Amino acid sequence: MFGLKVRDIDCGFKMVSKKVIETIPKLEAERGAFISSEFLIKTKRAGFKIVEIGVHHYPRSAGRGTGADLNVIIKSFVDLFKLWWKLLGK
Repeated sequence: MFGLKVRDIDCGFKMVSKKVIETIPKLEAERGAFISSEFLIKTKRAGFKIVEIGVHHYPRSAGRGTGADLNVIIKSFVDLFKLWWKLLGK
């Protein structure tokens, strides 16, 4: 939908230039599950280069993931379409 080619959009390891933070518009996602996506979409649209470097992931030792929770998925799609609709208007 946004032309973003990223393998692991929610990886918690991100190195970001201060210029990117100062340039991209305010994030509008209402929930945490879409914040990384919105950040990377707006970063790309602002003309910045996105580079991925492999990291090792280890099994979760505590807590539980919510990524497969149907409510989280639905709410993320709502945020996705809100952003898509807003960007279409520009």
